[in-house]
Amino acid sequence: MPKPPSRAATPRPGVELLARLTMLAQELAGAFRPASVIDLVARALAELLKPDRLSVVLLDAESNRLAVTYDTNAAPARTDDPLLQLALRRGPLAFPRDVREEARRRGAELGGEAPGSWIGAPLIAAGRTMGAVSVSSDRAGVLGKAELTLVSLVLAQGAIALENARLVELLSSAKREWEKTVDAISQAICIVDAHGTVRRANRVFAELIQMPVTAIPGRPWLGLLPPAWSDPVARAIAEPSATSTEIRAGERALLLTTIPMAEPGSAVLVFEDQTERRRLQEQLIQSEKMSAIGQLIAGVAHDLNNPLASVVGFSDFLAETGVPASLEEPLQVIRQEAERAATIVKNLLSFARSQEGERARQPIQQLLESTLVLLRNQLMAHKVEATLDVEPGLPEVEVDANQIKQVFVNLINNACQAIASDAPSGRIWITAKRAQDVIAVSVTDSGP
Repeated sequence: MPKPPSRAATPRPGVELLARLTMLAQELAGAFRPASVIDLVARALAELLKPDRLSVVLLDAESNRLAVTYDTNAAPARTDDPLLQLALRRGPLAFPRDVREEARRRGAELGGEAPGSWIGAPLIAAGRTMGAVSVSSDRAGVLGKAELTLVSLVLAQGAIALENARLVELLSSAKREWEKTVDAISQAICIVDAHGTVRRANRVFAELIQMPVTAIPGRPWLGLLPPAWSDPVARAIAEPSATSTEIRAGERALLLTTIPMAEPGSAVLVFEDQTERRRLQEQLIQSEKMSAIGQLIAGVAHDLNNPLASVVGFSDFLAETGVPASLEEPLQVIRQEAERAATIVKNLLSFARSQEGERARQPIQQLLESTLVLLRNQLMAHKVEATLDVEPGLPEVEVDANQIKQVFVNLINNACQAIASDAPSGRIWITAKRAQDVIAVSVTDSGP
């Protein structure tokens, strides 16, 4: 009498089977990626059933499209494979034999060679189908109801683990998106809960308090912010509606905006650096003042020209009519100083006028010297010595004299202020030299 066919694929009963399922549960507990979950489930089924082919198809949560994520064959199954589709739509199913006929009875036509026996079951978690598993053997009678029960047990564990892994992946993705979004914002942002603990912060906030961004969550905000900010921040958090207040950090001015959250005492804190904006505002105010001063200078200079011209004219008249020898030198000094004053007035008037499009070729040294004449008193008041060094033989430059002088005035003023803010006196070096096809003018100061 012939021996019955061996059922080597039949799952091992008893303690060994329980031990393998327990091991699978432990492995799944540490799997936080969907791909890892599928790999563990497939390996467990392969060990327990020893099939000739095992395929897993998953439904993408975002695109709602199927993708084969595991296959023991070198050429993976197609997502429209009739047996995979049957497992997804009609499973769990077990066809111990006559697989082609059984599939046809359920509306699936198999192309090519049919397996000897087959099991198909969906992956279901929280009432939602997430994918399916197709297990086949070349021999008939190997895969039946008992094996289907085992597959269902394994997939029940796998589906829960897969759902958890997808949630972890979703949370991780949301966290990365949040970090990417808030890190792109130029303001410093942190979220404080009702207990005063910082829950999240962006990189600008980390730079503000000079601490690694990963070390901030879980710390109390009182221990992170400067002590001088404690009272204004606490008052702002206590406000029931959004509020803004200004705080300072050394020379930096920051605008703190607090936005209350649903839980009382929790809020979003937004710190916006106002230093650059304030500096630009001050520059604008200073520019408007300079414009007004320029108009005043133009009027005063025009009024001074007439008396200065009279002084020069009368000094010439006296020199021509003859004066005692003792008065010749004083008269010459009067004429020279009047001419110098007239030159200063002319420079002031030229600088104050708004002349557009008047470009002309002129020596760079003359432009720099006339600029220094304008700033002579200011430099003396700050006890700053200015040295001019112009390379000999420089060609003339075609510029608008008034505009280029304004540039030089701003550069020298900035250098003078940098020195004056830190030292009682200092030096400024102004150089002009050839640099390839251009003339380079540099202003260097002795400040920090």
